[in-house]
Amino acid sequence: MDLRRKAFSGANLEAADLTEADLRGATLASANLRNAFLTGARLDDADLDDARLDGTYLIATDFGSARLAGATFDGATWDQATTWPPGFNPPKGDVGLWHGRR
Repeated sequence: MDLRRKAFSGANLEAADLTEADLRGATLASANLRNAFLTGARLDDADLDDARLDGTYLIATDFGSARLAGATFDGATWDQATTWPPGFNPPKGDVGLWHGRR
């Protein structure tokens, strides 16, 4: 799904299936992405400041240089193939899949 540079600020995308979506450069600031599926999604240069990503599936998600200031990841699931922005340190869990806790 090509959603490059689309505006979703403050949108309710709870439980949305955005598997393999191209969200590069999209604006998702303050969006509700709780329990969404972002497996394989591309989010390079996306604005996710203050977004709620609690319970979200982030397996092999590419955040590239996404903005994540104030974003929450409580109960989110990601793996070693998930790419985070430079300097961003997600909480660590067990080897394999990680479940974020804030």
